[in-house]
Amino acid sequence: MKLRWDHPLWRRHAPAVARRLVQAYLLTCPCELVAAPEVKRLMASGPPVIFTTWHCHLLSPLFTARQFRGSQLPMVLMASPSRDGEFIAQVARGLGFIVLSGSRRKGGVQTLRRMADWFRRGYSCGLI
Repeated sequence: MKLRWDHPLWRRHAPAVARRLVQAYLLTCPCELVAAPEVKRLMASGPPVIFTTWHCHLLSPLFTARQFRGSQLPMVLMASPSRDGEFIAQVARGLGFIVLSGSRRKGGVQTLRRMADWFRRGYSCGLI
């Protein structure tokens, strides 16, 4: 049996494997928040913030930012509704993020409105 990337078995199990690999990798990375004192105070004080990052720097900065914010509410992320975006969303959900699906062409405005509702309730948000 040839196992293709779009095979249902692969799509079902790969996010869990990827999540474990990301967790293992992040445990090996020392974290230090190098920022102005004002930024450190803002991060520690608790008001929600909005994070953005490029796809190539996906989970590490968001995971690190969440670590510096302590055990506060989980972050809400917006991911693409594409097959790749859904894979990333499954990994992010496994890491404790809340993921909303939307893009410029597929429900992005509605997703941003939902994200704004989460933000008003005190959740930090991220665009990935």
